Amino acid sequence: MLTQSLVKVDTPVLYRYFDSQRYTDCGYNKPWLTQYLILRETEKSYIVDDYGRERRVPKTGKNVYAWDTEEKALFNYYKRKRRHEFILEQKLKDAKANLRWAKDELEVRKKYREENPASTILKEER
Repeated sequence: MLTQSLVKVDTPVLYRYFDSQRYTDCGYNKPWLTQYLILRETEKSYIVDDYGRERRVPKTGKNVYAWDTEEKALFNYYKRKRRHEFILEQKLKDAKANLRWAKDELEVRKKYREENPASTILKEER
């Protein structure tokens, strides 16, 4: 597992997995783990160092950006990738349906032009 870390072992951190743009010898991207140093803590959130910028991370809720354990971060990464997969599958399904429609439409227009050569409707622009 690739880990980007300059944080001491006893320093409180939060974790988040990201996609990697590097390919391994297995042929796929291996996700990498980032650790965020906790600067302050409030009742409902953490303030972490996000590469020199402070980021507020809720402790609970739907928009939790980073997690207090690597296991929770990995599970969250898994859920995000499942959602990503679903969205991409839907987009692929839509693209295939649109391609079928465009192909059928082109065939209808070609057939119409062949049957009505004198018609100005649907003539190809030159």
